[in-house]
Amino acid sequence: MGVYFNPGERRIQKILNNDIFVDKSLIISELNKKFDSEDGFLCVSRPRRFGKSVVGNLISAFYSRGADSRSIFEKLKIAQTPDWDRR
Repeated sequence: MGVYFNPGERRIQKILNNDIFVDKSLIISELNKKFDSEDGFLCVSRPRRFGKSVVGNLISAFYSRGADSRSIFEKLKIAQTPDWDRR
């Protein structure tokens, strides 16, 4: 359970290497809007088999301080938004 909670970039790298990957990284830009507001809580609720773990791993890898995941996210849609790498 502890490995899942804070997987760093290893987990997302495995997901990106998969043949079937849907880029959901734009959720990070929505999260960045919420940081300095009272809406600072997040609930990732989706139907079964709709990518909750993928989104969770994206969020964890992006905001993790244990590893620099910039090279991973430069290839995703989030890199097309302004100030995407400001954390």
